[in-house]
Amino acid sequence: MKYKVLIVDDEPTICKGIIELIDWESLGLKVIGSRENGIEALDIIEKEEPEIVITDIMMPEMNGLELIKRVHNQNLNVNFIVLSGYDEFEFASTAMKFGVQEYILKPCDDIEITESLKKVLEDIRQKEKKEQIFNRMTDNWKKALPQIKEKFLVEAIEMDSYLANTKSIKKMFEMTDSFYRLVLLRPEKECSLLGRFALKNISEELLALKKLQISAISNRDILLLFGSVEHAELEKPLEEIQQVFLQYYDKKTFIAISDEAPLEEIQSMYADIRECLQYGFYIGEGHLITKNEINLEKDTVNNSLDKYFQKIVVSVKTGHVEAVKLQMSNFFMHLSNTKQRIEITNMKCMELLINILQQSTSDDLDTYAQAIIELDKMDTLSQVEQYVTKLGIEITKSNYEYTVKKYSKAVEQVINYIEEQLANPELSLKKIAREILFMNEDYLGRLFQREMGERFSQYVYRLRMEKAKHLLEEKSNLKMFEISDITGFGNKSHYFSLAFKKYTGMSPTEYKNLFVVSKNNSY
Repeated sequence: MKYKVLIVDDEPTICKGIIELIDWESLGLKVIGSRENGIEALDIIEKEEPEIVITDIMMPEMNGLELIKRVHNQNLNVNFIVLSGYDEFEFASTAMKFGVQEYILKPCDDIEITESLKKVLEDIRQKEKKEQIFNRMTDNWKKALPQIKEKFLVEAIEMDSYLANTKSIKKMFEMTDSFYRLVLLRPEKECSLLGRFALKNISEELLALKKLQISAISNRDILLLFGSVEHAELEKPLEEIQQVFLQYYDKKTFIAISDEAPLEEIQSMYADIRECLQYGFYIGEGHLITKNEINLEKDTVNNSLDKYFQKIVVSVKTGHVEAVKLQMSNFFMHLSNTKQRIEITNMKCMELLINILQQSTSDDLDTYAQAIIELDKMDTLSQVEQYVTKLGIEITKSNYEYTVKKYSKAVEQVINYIEEQLANPELSLKKIAREILFMNEDYLGRLFQREMGERFSQYVYRLRMEKAKHLLEEKSNLKMFEISDITGFGNKSHYFSLAFKKYTGMSPTEYKNLFVVSKNNSY
């Protein structure tokens, strides 16, 4: 691509000389013509948009400085080189004020002009390169924005860290409303991921004109965040979504709608629709419920019970038996201490049972129904506690065995690799995931933590510290830098010492001396 050049000077011989003396071809430039004053030059600049203009200062009708000012005010992308017979600071400073970087005094030769052209060309290419980078970043940002929005919505409903930055988040996502409304759609159980994606896409299509800001899949649910919109405006399209999804996927959809609130209160909105969701267990799927349609109690009892529910369900689902026992005990102790009306206590126990049953990998509806029938027969809270706890532990153990069977092979490979490469400072989950198991790093990390009860980094750290303790106890002849190297810290013996002291409460030397003294005393 050749950049276009325009020459402006009221002396035709100077224009002709510049055109003939400069090797435009080698510079990658093309002269589109010359003009004798600023008015004529401005006209061709507006039509042809040359990248470079070489101009004199003193010309009739419109001088060079006025031309530069006019072009600057129109935001035309033109780079000026000024040729002037006036060595006046005022001329140069005025030109620089409007972005002119090259100011050459007459008389000048082709070498000076060529050097100035090269500088301007370099500046043009640098700007183009920056613009390309910026455009590429902008394109990448636009492509990633839906995923970023979805991640924000899924995490903001439970993570407080977002709440302090809602102003910057709204600006980043170009969300201008003062109030927002959260809607949750939950299809019937056993709806596939493909089905949930379909429900999300149907929602986006039918609600595009209703100030839909963000849509996201969160576990079983589809979350929709709207700007300020009346509840009545959402009812018809939401009912249409239910009908379309039922028609094509044969699944009913439960829908809960929050009241309007500032974005900072998104967790409260989510808490409200979770309450609506619990109410949905009794009225069934395929309904559209708002906060006003149920008697939501905002006392600390219900809030705290919700926290118990969440903890118990997570522990049952992930197969943590001891955690389930402890959390069940705390839940029923809370019910016993608060002594709510019997019907409320029974309802909460029923909700807990249904939540637990939903974590089972079994599809035996008869078993579910029998469990509810059995619960309804019980007369005391103690009986209910024993029954629900027993059932919860059975499902938890089943989930644990299922998880172990499914994932233990990959985790076993990770553990074996760690043992082999413990001394390697480059040992990392990223390397194992990408080069050994060919898995997603985040997924493998969650898998490892779920089965081992600690993060990959904690596991490696603990093994290295235990290895160091063993070496200090049994190999008293080893130097600290040797132990540092053996345990995977490489030549960072100082970092090894800090890590060891943090782990044991003693420096490596203190720990080593402890066992040296012990051995000497034994003799």
